[in-house]
Amino acid sequence: MKKTIYTLLTILMAVCFVSCEKAILEEGVEKEQQGKGKTKTISLRINEEIATSESPLFINVTRSAGRKLYGINVFEKKGKSTSYSKYAYGLFDDPSKISIALNENCHYRFECLIVEEKEDGIYLSESGYMAPFITTKENPTKLSNSFIKSSSENLALPPKDKTTITGNKQVWCPKLIKQYGTLSDFTPKTSNIVSIKVKRAVFGLHLTITPPEEGTIEVKYLDDYTATVNASDPVFDHQAIYSFTQTDKAIEDDYKGESHFLLNWTKTDGTIKSEQKVVILKRNVMTNIKVSMKNPNPSSIAIEEESENMISENVEWIVE
Repeated sequence: MKKTIYTLLTILMAVCFVSCEKAILEEGVEKEQQGKGKTKTISLRINEEIATSESPLFINVTRSAGRKLYGINVFEKKGKSTSYSKYAYGLFDDPSKISIALNENCHYRFECLIVEEKEDGIYLSESGYMAPFITTKENPTKLSNSFIKSSSENLALPPKDKTTITGNKQVWCPKLIKQYGTLSDFTPKTSNIVSIKVKRAVFGLHLTITPPEEGTIEVKYLDDYTATVNASDPVFDHQAIYSFTQTDKAIEDDYKGESHFLLNWTKTDGTIKSEQKVVILKRNVMTNIKVSMKNPNPSSIAIEEESENMISENVEWIVE
């Protein structure tokens, strides 16, 4: 009898233990599911800065339809966390495919860099696109039109170094258009669409050099470019849109940067006249620089700056 009672008590305790364990497990699963939350597919809409036909930067500049590359970083902030962590990144050329599944219980930050290829293009290696689309681990990024989820690697944005252009050449101010923007504290509960506003980080430069009566003129500018004109050459006339190096700062409306222009005039007798001039280059403004050699003065350089309200600034550069 005692043996029977002991057996029944043992079975009863085992049932209770299993029931309690199941309840604890189910509670744990439920809490885990609550922590994960529901996921929602979010589409990204990129609002680019509008270029009007009246904008001096784009007047007379050939705006051929170059490829646009969209580099996107996504950061996630969970629960009561005060900081964002890497979540996903991707490189696209089709904006209609920029979408990602996000947790409704989390907050997100987005970072977008658009490169519109013009005279220069971004160098495409066998492993993918190079700077400004290299990752934080210095790897090229493949154009996949999809996001790569990663908590340890993403695009190295905003770009603050040289751009690697076609031909595997690195330059500080490439002849292409960069646009950049960010958006923080987005929660998928509020909308199915993320609208990211991006702004251009560019300036224009129109360089005209009249051939000298003798010898050769050489003008070095923007650290990477050289224009050489001989006495028998036609007038050198080139204008283009360039991107600033400090992309995140250069999207500010009143941004401007200094650039050193170095002129060397080599005469037929071998004598060289050199002069350096600092030129202020402004965001979204086409700066016209006209170089001419006048006798008896060795050289005269006139700089005309055309701003958005069409005010001109003339600077004469005379080498004694």
